[in-house]
Amino acid sequence: TGPALEDYLFETVSAVLGAHATNLTRAADLFAFGVDSLNASRIHNRIQQGLDLGGQHLSSTVVYEHPSVKKLAAYIEQVQSGEAVHKKTDQEKMLGYVEKWLAAVKPRSTTGEPAKPVDARVVVLTGATGSLGAHILAYLTASSSVRKVVCLSRAKSHQDSLERVRESAVLRQVQIDESKLVSYSSTVQAPFLGLTEEQYESLRSEVTDVIHNAWPVNFVMNVDSFDEHIGGSANLMNLALEAPWSEPATFLFSSSISCRMASPDKYAGEDFPPTTATAAGTGYAQGKWVVEKLSEAAAEKTGLPVAVLRIGQMSGDTSCGIWNETEAWPLLIRSANAIGALPVVDENPSWLPVDYAGEAIAEIVFNTSKPASAVYNIVNPNTETKWTDLIDWIEAAGVKFDKVDPATWVERLANSEQDPAKNPTVKLLGFFREFYGPAFRQPIIFKTEETLKWGPALGRTPPITKDIVAKWIGHWRKTGFMTN
Repeated sequence: TGPALEDYLFETVSAVLGAHATNLTRAADLFAFGVDSLNASRIHNRIQQGLDLGGQHLSSTVVYEHPSVKKLAAYIEQVQSGEAVHKKTDQEKMLGYVEKWLAAVKPRSTTGEPAKPVDARVVVLTGATGSLGAHILAYLTASSSVRKVVCLSRAKSHQDSLERVRESAVLRQVQIDESKLVSYSSTVQAPFLGLTEEQYESLRSEVTDVIHNAWPVNFVMNVDSFDEHIGGSANLMNLALEAPWSEPATFLFSSSISCRMASPDKYAGEDFPPTTATAAGTGYAQGKWVVEKLSEAAAEKTGLPVAVLRIGQMSGDTSCGIWNETEAWPLLIRSANAIGALPVVDENPSWLPVDYAGEAIAEIVFNTSKPASAVYNIVNPNTETKWTDLIDWIEAAGVKFDKVDPATWVERLANSEQDPAKNPTVKLLGFFREFYGPAFRQPIIFKTEETLKWGPALGRTPPITKDIVAKWIGHWRKTGFMTN
């Protein structure tokens, strides 16, 4: 018990993580140090076998539910002492995090005299090193109404942050006007966003818009592991509220359609989520749901102008076909090489080319008539392309594979090479098994009528075409991601 138990758990976790355990602390979130489902299982097994738990069996999800050495130790002490522990449901946790972080959103203390300068905007952007962030940044710096874009990213130094933003732009083949660009190494969860007080004050004194586009893409973490990221969102809301204008800066949050994917309805509106039950069952979706709800509550509490950008599945851009190779759908398409098969389903994907997503978001930022508090469904409204068309066009690009039903495809993947270095698609076997499992249902249709008014680029988005598919395949062959 006590310190000895913490010592044991710390050594156990460190042994499982190996080199990843450098700088690990007892309060640190384990998933931030590279714990994945396999490591979580190993930690669980070692604890179960190595400790006297009085005959109790730990849940296989114990590491997800108590994702630090300190939290594990506190829980295991309760198990050993036989204390009855009420296990909060995910829904209770989600509402608890809304309440917790709403309390941290500060009321607007002063109202400045000058109006917000809409023709000389200073935009704070997180997530500029990702694909969507690079495209948003390109549209922002190209606009005559933007004076400066300040990128905040996790990096070793401000120079490193700038280099990472530049590298991302080069990788995505987008043009950035660097004369408007400032980039800081930042931790948005920390006081002053991890900046010096002077740097923070400089931001506060000129910010007009805050676009929070950074979020960990991890589908094994539970909602507790997103707590600090929800807190970072609250910190960025406070920055917007502290702007010196007659109204606060606008807070825009890149959310996800997964906030509504568990809805029983066929259609999802352009509105804040009515209940926790609409969020998909991952911590990723639940954490995004919390920030959507927090945005709604903060707007009511403080008058903060908010725009929730509920983003759907994005695909490669229409110019070069560059699509992130670690995402689920590129990995599925790659399985044509690895297992010689692709699944055939009856649906019309609403995939949105990332360049059109970036343009639509920039249009929403610039639109001065948009509602003070609103949700925008950033999906491709042009869904005339069928999945079977996509499959035919992949084949037309010279890729050889069998067309099989989803259950057969999942079975082939399960029986294929299990080394992710050789067959990266296998990392998502659990995801695809659930996605194409017995509960498989037609995707929810996301309404876009209002979004099209404020982000008209969505209305200009082409359907996925044979030419676009050929660009994806061509780019992946160049990088070696696909071989035939």
